[in-house]
Amino acid sequence: MSYALGGEIAVTMLGAVALYRLTVAPVAVEPPRARGRLVKLSALVAIALAMVGGALAAARWQLHRGVEDGIRALDDGDYPAAVRSLLRAVMAEPGNAEAHYFLGLAYGRLGSRAGAITQLRDAVRLAEHDSRFHAGLGLAYRETGDEASAVRELEAAVRLRPGDWQYRIGLAGALLDIGQPGPAVARLREAAQIAPRAAEIHLLLATALARAGDHDGVKREYAAVGSLPGGGPLAELAWQELHQLDR
Repeated sequence: MSYALGGEIAVTMLGAVALYRLTVAPVAVEPPRARGRLVKLSALVAIALAMVGGALAAARWQLHRGVEDGIRALDDGDYPAAVRSLLRAVMAEPGNAEAHYFLGLAYGRLGSRAGAITQLRDAVRLAEHDSRFHAGLGLAYRETGDEASAVRELEAAVRLRPGDWQYRIGLAGALLDIGQPGPAVARLREAAQIAPRAAEIHLLLATALARAGDHDGVKREYAAVGSLPGGGPLAELAWQELHQLDR
């Protein structure tokens, strides 16, 4: 599933480097939450409860194993294995939003856009207040060219988790997809306020400003990257781009 800023826009080498770093960054994942425990109601049904409790505990263990195995396979790049494990988890407990979410990611990595959207929709339906699920669905919609739906879901992710600058980057890309560089620049400026030392944000902002025709703004962002302490190769490339623009 791509995290690129804008579908068909041409970006500078710096923009491409920044996009690559965002795309390949590992996704932080959390294990599914515990499902709760059975309560013994009376001595008369103790044996029956023990049998049911054992069956449910086994089902919970299988679910946990399926999700954990799927996450591990995703991290390893074995997407077919991830789909198999996560399908088992979804079948064991269809109401588990985490299982649907990671299955959607696995389908996306395999290039199955329809499968990804179906599973991510289910994740949003089951846990509508989880920003990750909206962001994942928004990025999946971008892959299919459904820009309006992508903007809607990514805006929801930003509302639910306003301190996450990466959600704003995704939303900026979706806004550029529909030809709205002004709002895209605004979202990237917000991201820069959250993480002012993130070189990637400034480089992407320079790309968006170029789309908006603000060439002075492009120079300012390149200069900002070049001035970041410990900027490394990105800072050096930013200075090179800035010198090219000044010629």
